[in-house]
Amino acid sequence: MKQESLPSGYTVAQLDDGRFYPLRARIGEYVDLSTMHWTTQYVPFAHGPQPTCGTVSFAHRQLAEQYCHREHEEFTLLWNAAQHGWNQEIYSERNVWYREEILRLVYAHDPSPSWRRVARIELDDYYTGIHAYIYFTLHGNFQSVRVKEGCVDEALEALYDEVYKQIHGCVHVFGHFPERNAYYRDEIEVIAGESPLTFMMTPPITETPVAVASISFQGHYYEVHRSTLDEALEALYEQVSSCASRRHCDASEVA
Repeated sequence: MKQESLPSGYTVAQLDDGRFYPLRARIGEYVDLSTMHWTTQYVPFAHGPQPTCGTVSFAHRQLAEQYCHREHEEFTLLWNAAQHGWNQEIYSERNVWYREEILRLVYAHDPSPSWRRVARIELDDYYTGIHAYIYFTLHGNFQSVRVKEGCVDEALEALYDEVYKQIHGCVHVFGHFPERNAYYRDEIEVIAGESPLTFMMTPPITETPVAVASISFQGHYYEVHRSTLDEALEALYEQVSSCASRRHCDASEVA
């Protein structure tokens, strides 16, 4: 009987018990053969009974060869269907809200000047689902949050939850008023002409960490030390705006 051509990566072997076993074959420096098991078959037979346990084997070679084709087609079908499903967005408007809110949360708590903010959301399909991740600055340190879910909708929702937990878990350090802090930060940048605004937490000498905000402006260096980002940015804003007002008054008097 003429043997049927098998898909790449499959072969059939007759063992000592006289039965024919469909095998997966990895051919490299060494040939690696592995048997198949009924418990890993996800698409049921179209008709007739199907075993539910044990190693896949048949009394006739032709049946084993047909099974190799079936298993190859099943894997390809399920893989293509899964990839299609992973990248579908059912709730696109909700996903837009999650994306915007994640970036709003990140930037509201990121003391870096606007031209240094590089946070962005990335989505990758990876074997059995979608990976969503984002990198940003928090507590003066580089942070990364990564989640894995079954589709884009679930991945963005989970990423939002994780970012929210990570940021608000440190709210005692970063402050309770991120929108106000964003205002102070932007105003400082406008006054100082995009000079780098820096923020960090000093290694605490006591149990209370110290927030340090600083900027160079018109040949002067301003630095404030407070217990939270709220207080540090407010104090730095008052110093920079006061200096700008004095210089404006001096310039007016000279004119």
